[in-house]
Amino acid sequence: MTPFKENIIMHSRVDIKHWGRLAILLVAFIFCYINAIATLITVWWNSYTYSFGFLIPIISLYIVWLQKDRLKRLKIAPSYLLGLPVLIIAIAMLISNTKGGASIQGFSLIIAIIGIILLLLGIQFLKALWFPITYLLFMVPFWDNLTEKLNLPFQNFSASLGTKMIQAIGIPVYRQSIYIELPNITLEVAKVCSGVNNLIAIVAIAIPLAYIFLRSWQRRIILVCSGIIISILANSFRVALIGIFAYFKIGEVLHGPYHILQALSVSMIGFIALFIGVWVLSRGDSGKSPAVRSAAPEPSLQSYQSFFKGERIKHLFFLMTIILILIGVYFRYYR
Repeated sequence: MTPFKENIIMHSRVDIKHWGRLAILLVAFIFCYINAIATLITVWWNSYTYSFGFLIPIISLYIVWLQKDRLKRLKIAPSYLLGLPVLIIAIAMLISNTKGGASIQGFSLIIAIIGIILLLLGIQFLKALWFPITYLLFMVPFWDNLTEKLNLPFQNFSASLGTKMIQAIGIPVYRQSIYIELPNITLEVAKVCSGVNNLIAIVAIAIPLAYIFLRSWQRRIILVCSGIIISILANSFRVALIGIFAYFKIGEVLHGPYHILQALSVSMIGFIALFIGVWVLSRGDSGKSPAVRSAAPEPSLQSYQSFFKGERIKHLFFLMTIILILIGVYFRYYR
């Protein structure tokens, strides 16, 4: 057998063993965090605000896949001193979360991913994957706590601009704070109609679009800000249309005929604006995005073989798998 064929066979064996260990570790990780994942999915399914959460892991994985060539060229250098404490912190957060809060479970899940990357691959891989990992924060249902104070200003703005739009077509209307008074009805721009919740979804989609398709930071900022502005204006326009339909008694009072003026329409307008904005801003934006940019020279096959054949990495895989399974058993049967 020629050295070339021997090299290919050795490489394939390394790959099989490597992917086999990763598959076992992934199963153990899912088993450990299955309750946390189920809690997040329940929130995404039942909450309009976080219904976009289903897309976040998919987009994150897609960004990782775009960087596959870059990741192949990075040197594997496990960081035990950093990775082990990070993983312990993640598991401690999961165990101490007695109230079963979705936010704490989501944070624990992301921190555990960081710890595993540090333990198995090292700091260079964490630096390369900082964006898709950080992006996972959008799937954690804590953003409404940060945007709570924005609701009232946005309610007032939507009511004010919506009133002016109604007045522009000659309909008599008076605004009292967040209340729009028409001759035949008084409408309230409620908290759920402020448009703040839609902004979270718009930003969550705008950021990966800007990162993947645009190179300059100026164009990225323009895209995200444009999506936010258009979303805010679209919400005011929606409020105005609701007032007009209510005045002429067209369709349902709250959301117009066939409920076409629900908040989802604002999100759709924002998404359309984002895709148009990417198409416009990407013209003349030469060069590759950092998501697909190359990195250092590719290490030799022997470096991968020495890593995956090493006793320490075998023990590490075994230890992490056992820990995750034990935590999963604890949550499933003893808590």
